Amino acid sequence: MLGYEVARIIGAELAHGFITTFARFDLAQMLDLCWRIGATADDPRVAEVVDFVSGLQGPFGLWENAARPQVSRWVTFDLLRSLLRLKGSEPEEWISLEPRTPFQPYPRRTKRY
Repeated sequence: MLGYEVARIIGAELAHGFITTFARFDLAQMLDLCWRIGATADDPRVAEVVDFVSGLQGPFGLWENAARPQVSRWVTFDLLRSLLRLKGSEPEEWISLEPRTPFQPYPRRTKRY
């Protein structure tokens, strides 16, 4: 799902809804949103996403899209732009006093018996 929104915008993916039981998150879009609202890589939540996305970078510096190879360059461009702006921002611009939200994927069902 990395770069799905970029692929959809350039026309490589169809823009349709998903009928699934789980949410899909595009980390490239989340990084783009982070730098647009003024967050920096100094925030530990953003730093975790940056580290994870940087670990997905291929040996030649591209973020590969196996299903549609023509999208790889656009996804790489978008991610590099987001990473550059996240690291280039000044730390005073983003102040986050919100504590981390505890994450639980699905609530546990109560057993009938």
